[in-house]
Amino acid sequence: SDNTIKLWNLQEQKLPTLKGHTSYITAISFSPDAQMIATGGYDRSVKIWSRDGEELASLKGHKRGIYSLSFSPDSQTVASASADGIGIVWNLAGLGNATLSGHKDRVYSISYSSDGKMLATASLDQTIKLWNIRGQQLLTIPGGIDELRTVTFRPDGKAIAAAGFGGESQVVLKIWSIEGEELGKIEGLCNVIKKVSFSANGKILAVACSDNTVKLLTPEGQAIATLRGHQGQVNSLSFTPDGKIIASGSDDGTVKIWTVDGEELVSLAGIREGVMDVSFSPDGKMLGAVGKDRVAILWNFDLDNLLARGCDIVHDYLQNSPDVKESDRLLCEGI
Repeated sequence: SDNTIKLWNLQEQKLPTLKGHTSYITAISFSPDAQMIATGGYDRSVKIWSRDGEELASLKGHKRGIYSLSFSPDSQTVASASADGIGIVWNLAGLGNATLSGHKDRVYSISYSSDGKMLATASLDQTIKLWNIRGQQLLTIPGGIDELRTVTFRPDGKAIAAAGFGGESQVVLKIWSIEGEELGKIEGLCNVIKKVSFSANGKILAVACSDNTVKLLTPEGQAIATLRGHQGQVNSLSFTPDGKIIASGSDDGTVKIWTVDGEELVSLAGIREGVMDVSFSPDGKMLGAVGKDRVAILWNFDLDNLLARGCDIVHDYLQNSPDVKESDRLLCEGI
C-alpha cells in the first residue's frame, strides 16, 4: 500500500537525540510554532530545546518529578504538572511564572485550552481544576474516578475529558462542560487509562489502556477501533494534525504508528526501557518520544519527504519486477 512506502524508512529518519535529563523523562511537548520542544521528568526539571537538539533552557522550581507538559497556543509559555501537587506556567521570555496551587495530591496531567485562556489539571486527589493563565482557580470538578491520570480539552474548548483508574466504580472516563456539567461517562474500557486525546476535529477520542491496547471511540462512547499489537501497557498517544494517523508509546519500548482505521503501519524501536510519552509536532513533520532511557528521540515524519525518498529506492523495482501488479507500477509517478 502507499502507506508502507510513505513510512518505509522512518526508522532511519532519526534526528538528533536530546540528552541532558538525569532520570526518567515522562513528558514531551512541541511548541505550536514548531520551533521548540519541551521535556520534563523525574529530575524535576523542564528542559526547552531547539528543533536541532540544542538545549535552550532548564527550568527548575518543582520539588518532585514532572508528569505532564502543555504549551500555550502562542508558544510563549509552557505549563508543567508535578508530583509536588502544583502546576507551574513558565513564561519563556522570563516575564514571570504563575503557580497553580490548590490540589491536595500529585498532579498527573495539565492541558491548555485551544484559545490559551484556560488550563485544566487532573490530580490524585480525585478532582479536576480549571484555572486562568494567571494561576487563579476558576472551578473544581469532583472527578468521581479513583485515580485521575489524564485530562484534555476538546478542540472547541467547550468541554474536557478526564480518565484514570476506576477502582470499584469501573467509571474510567468522563466528559464535562467547562462549566462543570457532566456530559457523559464511559465504563469498562480497561482497568487504567493513562492518556486520552481528541483528534483535531473532535470526532475521535483515543484512549491509552493498561491492557496493551489503544481504543478509538466517538465522544459519545461508540467503539470505532481497537489497536492491538503492543506487548506492554500503553502510556501515551498523539494524533497527527490532520487526525488520520496516531502514534502510541508503550512499556514494551516501542512507538507504533497506526491509521485511525486500526491498521498498524510501522513499529519504531529506540527507547528500550519503556516509552512514557509521544508527541507529533503541530506541523506533523516530527515525532518525539521519551521514556526511561533518559533521552528524547525525534524522528523525521515529513511524509512528502519520506515518500520521495522511498520512491527513489523502490522506483526500479516497481517498474521492472515481475512480482508487481500492473496497477501498482505507477505508485510513484509524479513524486
